[in-house]
Amino acid sequence: MGIELALLGHEPLLCIEAGTRSELPRGRKAAIQQRRRWEHGHLATLLEHGPRLVHEGIRHRRPGLVAMGADIMVPPLALLVGLLLLVLSVAGLLVFVGGPPFPVWIAGSALALVGLGVAAGWARYGREAVPFRYLLLVPLYVAWKIPLYVSFLVGRRERQWRRTER
Repeated sequence: MGIELALLGHEPLLCIEAGTRSELPRGRKAAIQQRRRWEHGHLATLLEHGPRLVHEGIRHRRPGLVAMGADIMVPPLALLVGLLLLVLSVAGLLVFVGGPPFPVWIAGSALALVGLGVAAGWARYGREAVPFRYLLLVPLYVAWKIPLYVSFLVGRRERQWRRTER
């Protein structure tokens, strides 16, 4: 609804006082189902609405729409890290067979900047909620998400909302 309103000329405004609360699923199966629904919804929104918002924002000279579209097109962090690792690996293989090193530097720098951003965010806001030792599990978390993203790509998308057990 927010996207449709923005396209009609009513961009959202930040309301600091607004908040939401939700009870998260307790069981492993329910948590995985919830995560799949969230991630697939995020990716579907990214692909369906992000480019359209940017295009309409440029076409109608509305920077707010461009910003909203750019924000929507930021992939989930685990996917971003996974894609950067994939690009870095492929670029590294190309260097190994005689290709240029420049793509390795770009992908490596992007990955380092994402890592720096996550570390800075954790240091400023997450230190109390997430112990440092959990940050060491990030590679496992990214690997755990791979099947979820692959299922989105191969067409086994979560398209139907089903209430998750609480």
